[in-house]
This record gives sequence, structure tokens and C-alpha cells, in this order.
Amino acid sequence: MPALTRPQHQSVAYLWQDKTKTILSTYDKQTGSKKNLLTFSENASVAANVSPDGHWIIVTQLTRGVGNAIKLVRIDGAYAQTLYCSASDNLLSSVLLSPNQHSLVFSESSNPILANPQFTLKRLDMATGKIQTLLSSLQPGYPGIQTLPQALGGTATQASSQQSQANIHAYSQLFMPQPGPPPVLGYLALKWASNSSLYLQSTSLVLSGGGIPPHDLYQLLDINKPVEQQSSNLKSLTAPLKQTNCDSYDITADNTQLICSGGPLYGDPRRPAVRVEAVSGQSLHTVFTASPDDQVFARAARDHTILFTVNNVKTNVAQFYQINTDGSALKLLASAKASEYTFESYTKSGDNSYLPWTNVSRDGKYYALISTTNYINSLVIGKMNGGSSNPNKIATNLQLRIVGWTAA
Repeated sequence: MPALTRPQHQSVAYLWQDKTKTILSTYDKQTGSKKNLLTFSENASVAANVSPDGHWIIVTQLTRGVGNAIKLVRIDGAYAQTLYCSASDNLLSSVLLSPNQHSLVFSESSNPILANPQFTLKRLDMATGKIQTLLSSLQPGYPGIQTLPQALGGTATQASSQQSQANIHAYSQLFMPQPGPPPVLGYLALKWASNSSLYLQSTSLVLSGGGIPPHDLYQLLDINKPVEQQSSNLKSLTAPLKQTNCDSYDITADNTQLICSGGPLYGDPRRPAVRVEAVSGQSLHTVFTASPDDQVFARAARDHTILFTVNNVKTNVAQFYQINTDGSALKLLASAKASEYTFESYTKSGDNSYLPWTNVSRDGKYYALISTTNYINSLVIGKMNGGSSNPNKIATNLQLRIVGWTAA
């Protein structure tokens, strides 16, 4: 498709619902004007994120009874192209363009209600259109079949059969209302470590016994290796931590530090916090501690800056902060009563808040955030240098998602 030649103003793209249809729109920060780029078919589930160069929007469209597809839309709305369609009703999720925009990765999985669900992590060569399988649940030695949660320490490949059975029982006791084996896992792309390496998060394809698996973070070291070598090419970044109170992980832009955030889980006595450790492996150190009634979620911004939300479940006060990874320069950016702040409304198609340009503008001057009050979502924009703690409300809708900031 033709590249963007005419300069554009820096804008934030977002998805919103008009009755039964989802609409992709942009808000021009300079002029304050809004533009609808694309209206999707009725009852379609849509997720989207912005390309690394800020000129394209990658759309995942799931339409029941019609099919699921990945599309590329230019930020001025002038061009749109379908890149991939899934077989049958296979679900597509976590679609990301590489930093050089030569590769597009995505997850494809069969319907979880079917017997023997299948999972594949794929790569699309943007120049040739060739599809390469990176991970597949059908491959021998697929790591997601027997992976055990990080809280128990170790993996099934490192344990004897006897130890595995003990771990399965422990897993059932910790995370499931009824005993059962660990769930089959898939791997969702969170962000690129380089043009040939990916950060992945494990997700359950089938929950055995009705339990919810913990979050585990991995790195696929080299996407250029053949699929039969990828099982040994998958490195766990969070298993050495041996803890259960991280609801969410992220990696700093320079790939050197891991960020852990969340609230106490499963009776963990530690208070909600933002914690940081070197990716190379050290102990976590706390840079921010919240009250026991807070839920804390953090994302890596540019350089060594962390953005995080603090939502108090008792008072319903929402706060939005930034802090450096060494714990310095804590700053309150926004606060609201009877509200909840979120980076992005997660759907089954993925979570794009791990991309640094989803919530922070390309020039680093502004942030975008979802504020929810009485089940109504609002897109709000504020200044990164602080100032007013009341950001500007740009759009309001029952269903509203941030896509990301485009480039000027």
C-alpha cells in the first residue's frame, strides 16, 4: 500500500461502540478535531494497535459466523488491506509489527470449547507474504503442554515424574477449586525485544478444574529458528522469582529491567507495589508501595520511566503516577474520585498497553488513559510534566479502547 507522504498532526487513535458497530477514530491533539477512519461490521470484536513508525494501524477483527482477519489501515484512513484470514473460527490475537516492520507476529488458536484445542504462534513476512510457524501445540516437546507455574519453581522438563505429580497436586490446591492437571498453555506476544526476538506471556487454552494460571513472562530468543528448535529457544524470565503477587509484568525499553506490579493474591501478605529487577536475574526491589486496598498496574514508558495506576477498591479513588526505575522522581499525574484508571481495556484479542506509544505520545509530552465511572469509559489526555490533575476528557462510551498514538 502507498506510504504516508503528507505530514500529519500527532493524534491518538481509539475504538468505540456505536450501537452494534465498532468504529476506529482519531483525535488530533493540535486541532482538537476527531475523524472516523473505519466502521466495522455488526457484532465484530475489534482490537488494534499502532505500528512502530506511527503511520499504520494493525487491526484484528473477530466476526462470528463470518471469519477472523488481520488488517492494516493507514492513519489517514485512505487505505486498508487484509493481511491474513484465519481458518474456520480460529481466534486471532496479540498481533504486533516488528521494530523494522518487516515481520508481523500473531497468535492463532482453535475455539477453547472444542476438544483438544490447538495453538500456534505465527510470523508473517511483510515483504513476501510467507507464513512461518514459530510455536505450535502440535510440535513434539511443545513447552505449553507441561509447563508448571512459576510459583512452584522449575518446569516439567526439569522434574521427575514423581515430582511432576506432586506439583500438579500443589497447582490444584493453589489455583483450582477442583483437582486437575495444569492447563495447556499458549503464548501471546507482548512486545518485541529486537527484530528477531519476542517477549511472550503464557495464557491458558483450557482451564482444567476451573482454575486460573498465574502470569509467566518468556522470551523467544530467535524467531528465525525452525519450529522444531523453538521449544528449547524459549526462556522463562519470571520463573526464578518464585512469587505469586505479580498480576502484570513489563520490560523497560532498553530490555534491561523487569517490572512487576499488582495486588496480593492467594493470601500473599505483601502489600500491592511496583517492583523492579534486572532481566539478567536478581532479587526484586520495591520502588513504590501502595495501601492494602489498592490494585496497582505498571507499564514501562520511555527510557527508565514507569507509569502506573493505583485504584483503591474501598474508596474508589483512582490515581495515575510516574516514577523512575530506581524509585526516584515520583510524580502524581492525575487523580479522580469514584473512578478507576486503566491503561487499556483488555479483550480476548490482546492487550496493547505494553507498547510505549499506546499511552504516551511520540514526543513524550502527553499521556492517554481510560477513566471508568459507573461503567462508562472515558478517554482522557493529560500532560506528562504534571500540572493539572484533571486531564481533558476526549470521548465517552460504554465500550472504549485506546489504540495508540500516531506519529506527526
